[in-house]
Amino acid sequence: MVILPVALSGNAPSGAWIPTDDRDYLLVPATASPTRRRSILCHEVGHILLHHDPALHDGLTTDQMRSLAPNLPLDTTRRMLQRTGYTDIEEADAEHVGTALSAALEDVARAAEWESSSRLSSRLR
Repeated sequence: MVILPVALSGNAPSGAWIPTDDRDYLLVPATASPTRRRSILCHEVGHILLHHDPALHDGLTTDQMRSLAPNLPLDTTRRMLQRTGYTDIEEADAEHVGTALSAALEDVARAAEWESSSRLSSRLR
């Protein structure tokens, strides 16, 4: 899985999942805060875990499409990334899974911080 920070603006989505034969690409806004970035990535992973068909928003610019597949003709890239669309239920399900995953990652980070500070505290006693 490759995370690609890209310039997403206007009517572009907040993130996207692009599967290829070799790997999955997750697009996130380059300007997203760490918390927003994690939220977007977890939502896109939710689509993957739920086996949704990939869907891209029509708002991807020509430059973004060229950067994703620089060695392919633009028309081929456009067809490869053609939007299939998610239903509201698929979006809600991906959001639910993404939120649970994000919360779990936060719990792991807090537990690691606590464990680290706990060991330090015991050594200082």
